[in-house]
Amino acid sequence: MTQNKDQFGGSDLKAKFTITDVSSPNLNEKKELVVDMGNHLTAHSRRNLNTKHINKSIYHLLLNPFTMDNAYSNISKNKGSLTAGVDGETIQSYSRSESLRIVSLLRSKDYVPQPVRREYIPKPGKKEKRPLGIPAIRDRVVQEALRGILEAVYEPEFREFYGNNPRVANFGFRPNVGCWDAIQHYTRFGQTCTFAIEGDIKGAYNNVNHKKLIQILKKRITDKFFLTLISKFLKAGIMDEGRYVHSLIGVPQGGIVSPILFNIYMFEFDKYVKSLIDEHNQDFRTNKTKEYQKILYQKNRIHGRLKQLYGYRNVRRSRASQEQRQSLTLLKEFNLKLFRTPSREQSIKLVYTRYADDWVLGVGGPYGLAMSIKDQLTNWLKHELLLELSSEKTKITNIREGLVNFLGYSITLRSSSYFHKISWVLIGGRRQLRRVTSGKFYVKPHHERVIAKLKTLGITKGDNLFPIGKRAWAALDEFQIVQKYRSMFQGLVNHYSLCNSTYPLNRLNYIYKYSCAKTLAVRRKITMSQVFGLYGKTLKIDRKIIGKDNAVKIRTVEFPNLSEFRIRANPAGLPLGWDPFKIRTFWRTTFKLYSVCCVCGSDRNIEMHHVKSLKSIKTLTKNNKTTFDLILKQLNRKQIPVCHDCHVRITSGRYSGKGLTDLFNESLAAL
Repeated sequence: MTQNKDQFGGSDLKAKFTITDVSSPNLNEKKELVVDMGNHLTAHSRRNLNTKHINKSIYHLLLNPFTMDNAYSNISKNKGSLTAGVDGETIQSYSRSESLRIVSLLRSKDYVPQPVRREYIPKPGKKEKRPLGIPAIRDRVVQEALRGILEAVYEPEFREFYGNNPRVANFGFRPNVGCWDAIQHYTRFGQTCTFAIEGDIKGAYNNVNHKKLIQILKKRITDKFFLTLISKFLKAGIMDEGRYVHSLIGVPQGGIVSPILFNIYMFEFDKYVKSLIDEHNQDFRTNKTKEYQKILYQKNRIHGRLKQLYGYRNVRRSRASQEQRQSLTLLKEFNLKLFRTPSREQSIKLVYTRYADDWVLGVGGPYGLAMSIKDQLTNWLKHELLLELSSEKTKITNIREGLVNFLGYSITLRSSSYFHKISWVLIGGRRQLRRVTSGKFYVKPHHERVIAKLKTLGITKGDNLFPIGKRAWAALDEFQIVQKYRSMFQGLVNHYSLCNSTYPLNRLNYIYKYSCAKTLAVRRKITMSQVFGLYGKTLKIDRKIIGKDNAVKIRTVEFPNLSEFRIRANPAGLPLGWDPFKIRTFWRTTFKLYSVCCVCGSDRNIEMHHVKSLKSIKTLTKNNKTTFDLILKQLNRKQIPVCHDCHVRITSGRYSGKGLTDLFNESLAAL
């Protein structure tokens, strides 16, 4: 079904969505209006549920102003939304008029992305720093629109491929999955493996070949205008400390569209690994080994002689004759030999798990096979995707003897010999040896990575991990100090709480608590023993809060032991529904762009006023006048729609001083 591109004009949308009062109508009706305006995006998603569909014309999706408004709504609440690009602009200055300007440039094919501003962030435990690209606000909006279109095209194909091949999986930058899903996939299918190839690609993001990436995209997208726009973003360049650098290869880390482009690029590698798995996976469960059959035959002869001559079924060693005891001892020896002898030929099983550029390939076979597969993967990446595996960091680990470090977790497989003592079971009143499973995976926090992060945070030092206080936090009050340390450790607990081996967290609990106590000691200029004597073992601190009607409330914060921290529950399952453009997720923000100014009621040039944090807003007014940010704190909202004129007065400090009850539409502001 073909669609007329002109029907997505901004004037039709504005006439359709004229709202003057949101206090009386049902909010569900408002949501439906926003969803209806995104029907062109929903139709695109629906068409691509057929993974064989070729997108010949999708550039027109970018020519609808609602596509840009929706993209803005999706990124407006990101942590870096108030970070400026090379043009110095932030999300504060964005409005519907900006969407119209972007669409006009895209329609005339004159849109030119600006270079990304490069910043360097430290890597935990390493001297080198990670380059991070920060695009301009306008480019972020367009990239978010591109991301939604690409996700609608490729996510159904990803689901179909990985769903039909359970031993091949990718969980990086995909909806509703994360790091722990990758760990669970590896531990579920990797029990039959003996070795693990831990892959590390040199500068994976920075070495993506643009020409190869466009060739891969052409398999599903043939719209030359759409592909040209992606090429413009890839070649936009980098502004590194005021110096322009050409971006001939690579996708910038920090770009909104970069993760899905990298996933599409590495999808070819996933398909190659799948072909290797199909080639090598073999099962030899039909025939038992000759050595096992020989021992089993000898054991059955002794068992038959005992049963025939002495009524072996209920023989007790205390009442048996000497000949019977010798036969029972010999039978036990053969049972032990059977237990320690492989009953069947070794099966070859491979399992592959990837998260972004980190991947691990479990190999159930000899070491020579693992080396051969590693060489094949190295050669294929070098010649097909023009990427290089790091020979130093890509290693082969025996998972029964060493640790596999993957996504901040350490994984090891304890073999059946570890369970030797519990393999004796009572069967028919007799104690017999019973074969157990191939082993059990144990997942725990990656010790070196966590310790490197603690040293970067400045709460420990030395090889013995001696806790130290943070002098920079000593300027805060006692309640805030304990609250900060508790929230940091709570985040660590939430990240690693699903591990089945969490004992390293006890040591980390000690480091965080004593670093917190030393920070309190620096602030109060007292000793550690005096800190624990003043606040107790859990560093419990109370704070009085005066609420409405001068009601006094007591808030308490403490740093208890690990067992008393809130542990995150295991997710029950994935949420239903799939919305690549997040139209239903952030419909309130999109709706506010089409509404009126909450201060004066004007419907012209509506913009969104943002604040980074509500906690940083002071409750005291300046010169006995109400600040606008204080209104946001009272509403518990970080964003509020205002017209351009009011926005200028707010940001320049010339706000009129109206209180919450004086706003033109309080219900719209609180939405």
